[in-house]
Amino acid sequence: MPLLASVLMIFMLFGACLKSNNNDILPEKEEIVITLSLKLPTVSRGLKTYALSDDEETKLKDIDVLVFTDDGTGTKFSYRTVGKIINQSSAGNGGGNVDIEVKMWRTQIDSRLVVIANARTQLNAYPFVAGELLEVFQENLVYQLEAGERWLANLDGATDNYIPLPMWAEHTVTGGINDDTIILPGSINLLRSVVRVDVMADAVASDFTLDWIHVYNSNRNGLIIPGSDPTTPSLPSDLLTNENNILHYDVTFGNKLEGAIYLFEAAAGIGDGDPADPYATALVIEGHYNANPSTTYFYRIDFKDASNNLVPLLRNHRYVINITGATEMGTALEDRDNAFAAPSLNQFWYDRSQGIKPVQSRGYSHQSPSTIYLDIVPEDRGCVIYTITTVNENE
Repeated sequence: MPLLASVLMIFMLFGACLKSNNNDILPEKEEIVITLSLKLPTVSRGLKTYALSDDEETKLKDIDVLVFTDDGTGTKFSYRTVGKIINQSSAGNGGGNVDIEVKMWRTQIDSRLVVIANARTQLNAYPFVAGELLEVFQENLVYQLEAGERWLANLDGATDNYIPLPMWAEHTVTGGINDDTIILPGSINLLRSVVRVDVMADAVASDFTLDWIHVYNSNRNGLIIPGSDPTTPSLPSDLLTNENNILHYDVTFGNKLEGAIYLFEAAAGIGDGDPADPYATALVIEGHYNANPSTTYFYRIDFKDASNNLVPLLRNHRYVINITGATEMGTALEDRDNAFAAPSLNQFWYDRSQGIKPVQSRGYSHQSPSTIYLDIVPEDRGCVIYTITTVNENE
């Protein structure tokens, strides 16, 4: 009996040491329930969706919380816990708050919470390793589509025929997690991990009919958690592209396509788009002038800044291409691939409003919308006047 008691004591001490060394988790009353109030991404005022409704664009199918702790040598993975949605309120524009309950362990050191929504399949496939650095995790948690696969965005009107958009958020609990931990509403802002592109031509519906949108050179995988620089796309080291798989979108309602094109982040092409960059992510719009319905016109549209340079596509941003004028001139370019190979449309006028809101976690901030006005009047093509409004939704 004395020997058995000694053995039991040794195991108890050994177990206590393991707990003590496991990111300083307290051995008594380890598990507590904490409520997190998450702010959902808002839908920009004045921009309404067609394929996805506002609420669908911010739908939460599932939500997980990854806990990392900082022991002075880096922010390292500790454990994963599943969130339970207990309340969701809408702000009427797709935003609002959602409250989730999560079971957590007490910690005595700074703890980093990484909240991930709508990516449980990817998390279940990830080989979690205790002690893995957050940077390593960020670089390897990837959302991937098949070659030529479009993001399912409820194009046929069915309420269940779409993939909820992956989102993420981060929050630091200074000093550790305990019964006194309070995370105030609005402290954690969910942001989308994908890019949205809308094409609007309702202003010229009497003259020009938009028939198709073709997306060239889109990426088919992307990181769920970004790096720290919001002005640079966070790309997987094993980047997969749709170089030979063009994404086609039929325009059948209202001479516009909203809430249908969702892409992963993409780097800017090389050069200024003239001559056309064959590797940049770009659109080719297809349509016809109502006065000449038998002739199809194609136009390449690139994403540019005020200096006419190609710019990257950034997550949680919305790029609204608004065709404001269309005049049939010259000879139509009647081949889609030739249009993509043609020089990009030239910049006409640029205006950028100012204003920056408070910085969010990991350096993400909100900027007021920027508008790029572009125009083209070449001799051998029709004329389309349009604007590109880039909305940074990192709120």
